Amino acid sequence: MTKKKWFGLVGFFILLAGLPAGAYLVSQRTGLFTQASPEETPKEIKITNISDNSFTVSFITPDKAVVGYVGYGETEKLGSSSSDDRDSSRQTPRFTHHITVKNLDPATKYYFKIGSGKSVYDNGGTSYVVTTAPTTNDPPAVADPAYGKIKTATGIAPLEALVYLTAAGGTPLSSYTRETGNWLITLNNARTADLSRYVQIKENSLINISVQAGKDGIASGTTDTSNRAPIPDITLGKPFAFAALTIPTPITPPAFSLTPVGQVTESKVPLEIKTPTDGGSVTSTKPTFTGTGEPGTIITVTIESPQKITAQVTVGPNGTWSYTPTENLITGNHTITIAQGGQTVGSQFSVKGTLTATPTLPVAGSAETTFIIIAAGLVIVLLGFLGAVLL
Repeated sequence: MTKKKWFGLVGFFILLAGLPAGAYLVSQRTGLFTQASPEETPKEIKITNISDNSFTVSFITPDKAVVGYVGYGETEKLGSSSSDDRDSSRQTPRFTHHITVKNLDPATKYYFKIGSGKSVYDNGGTSYVVTTAPTTNDPPAVADPAYGKIKTATGIAPLEALVYLTAAGGTPLSSYTRETGNWLITLNNARTADLSRYVQIKENSLINISVQAGKDGIASGTTDTSNRAPIPDITLGKPFAFAALTIPTPITPPAFSLTPVGQVTESKVPLEIKTPTDGGSVTSTKPTFTGTGEPGTIITVTIESPQKITAQVTVGPNGTWSYTPTENLITGNHTITIAQGGQTVGSQFSVKGTLTATPTLPVAGSAETTFIIIAAGLVIVLLGFLGAVLL
């Protein structure tokens, strides 16, 4: 076989390989959003640890480990977000979620929504609402911890668990277990039902405890202040009663019960960039960017290029937003990122102009990649056949 015939065969096989490879790459292009799975929907949502400058939102996603966060603000626009208390340098997917919103103002109403996985959830189309406690001249008691250990039926620590506690009719408190199953809650943070003052935990006060560990199980029971440091080990799946003394009078239940908060529905409008499309191009050096988001919320827009542009826009009542930069964008490739309530979405685009943009390789998975593969095969095949004819 001559070199030219061999060259043509090589091109033919490249063409055959390029067709399915290109089809595969195109099939791998997915949108910025996928429909939320039922496994990501928050369950057992609770509000605890209400103080004059913070509150805690907790929930579980027992069937799937996801990243959880809370978007919050003093209006329905939200604008700020908080991550899980256990996250430090990066957000970690979990089955249990314990998120404390901090640095708040006293006696102030806050709106919030819950981010779980790829979606944001609210209270049937509206934000959840919580009001922080007022400041008080009634100082809290000296730190008075209750602590213990949670274990599974096999005697080991659960992967994750949330611990809830009420004492002497005070507002609910909560925390989470560490890797060893240990937990600690400071009782002096509890307030009266109207949040106006701290609860005075007296000797022999009843303490109610419940544990939520998702698929590892639950547990609930009682102890008292004389048997709280430490509380005997709590085994998931088993009720417990560690109170050393009989409580002479019933305890008035707190106004903030541990009943799950409201209904949970996925927010109807996704955070999305509509134009320019991901990987698309524009001819104007001041293009108008459009997209969707939660009505009334604030979106932070960041354009990454040789010059970085950051701006904020408010989503309209119909769930759409638009932004046009005041500065000219240079020709070439750019990245736009939008952020709302802790959620971030990004895409790439290019500006076409009189200046020649620096050539870059196409993004893997794009249609351009497919065309290059097919075109390369065709060129080599044609050259091969031409060589064979000339022989």
